[in-house]
Order: sequence, then C-alpha cells, then structure tokens
Amino acid sequence: MGLDIHIKTNDFHLWEYLGTQQGLDSNEKFQIEQMFRLSRVFCVLMSQHGFIHPVFYHLGELTQVDLSPIAHMVAYVSEEELDEYVTFAYETESEQLRAREEAAQSREKLKGNLETVLKTISQLSEKLPELDNWTKNILEPDSWIDKAYLENCSPHYNLDQDLKNLKHALEFLKSLGKDTVWFSFG
Repeated sequence: MGLDIHIKTNDFHLWEYLGTQQGLDSNEKFQIEQMFRLSRVFCVLMSQHGFIHPVFYHLGELTQVDLSPIAHMVAYVSEEELDEYVTFAYETESEQLRAREEAAQSREKLKGNLETVLKTISQLSEKLPELDNWTKNILEPDSWIDKAYLENCSPHYNLDQDLKNLKHALEFLKSLGKDTVWFSFG
C-alpha cells in the first residue's frame, strides 16, 4: 500500500470509459490501462511530503526544459476534494472562501494545458538521452528516487517509462477531445 498518482481530466473516468467500450477485447483494455499507470517513484517525484521533489526541478535545469507545465498539474484541486478539504482544514467561513478562491484560480490557470504538457514531456524525453552521465550531475537521490529509476535501469519502474506512459495517456485523452489535465493523489 502507498500513495499513487493518477492522471485526471474533466468528465472522464477510465474505468467507466473501458466499461462502455464494447469493441475492445481484454488485451486492448489492458493496454489503455497501462498508459495511465505511473510509478510510485514518479508519485514521490511529483509530491514528496506535499512538495515537488528537488530532483524534478534539477532535471529541468540539466535539460534546459521548463517543467512548470507538469509541476502545475499537482496544484489542481477538484470541487469534490475541495469540499472535503476546506470543511476539515479551515474553521472560519472567510478562510474557507479564500481557499475556494485560490483553488478556482489554480483550476483556471490549468485550462487548456494538455497540449503544453505534451510538448514539455516530448522536450524532456528528447533531451535526457542527449546528456552524458547526467545522473552524476543530479542532486543526490534519496531512498525513493534512486539512480536505477533515473537511468532507466530498473525493469519494473523507471523515468523513461513513466514519461512514455504519461505522454501516451495525454495523447489518448487528446484524441477524446480533452484539453485540460492534472494529477490526483490517492
């Protein structure tokens, strides 16, 4: 058990979608499910103790790719999550209202971000292999983000596979007419 990271968009629920696709066989459904799988290490990279891990930002510095479109995906709070959080975390109505306004601003900033996120992932995926021995220049990984993950040496989880899965999932969502995406944790 642990924290997982999910790719979300408005009006799309993967399991509901797969349940309505009568023409897909079990292998095709499995392939779609795999596109949406991101490793727990990627989850830690995007949200360790509520903050994006420094290794993520260091990847952007080394590749000279602005990773903020991906980072902003963490800030989205859905209406359902917000209702639960606000009533629990804030005592006064003014605090709750301020939190709701900030969440609405974050959601507004993300509108139409899918294409920008896709471009960012493509740039990062293209530039990482061009770097020689880049993991020697990266911040010291902690116990969750190890060099095997960063160097794509782990057979079960690695950065390259997470970037590919994220890109394929976003391309799939784009093909369905979606244009706004974010991360959810749970």
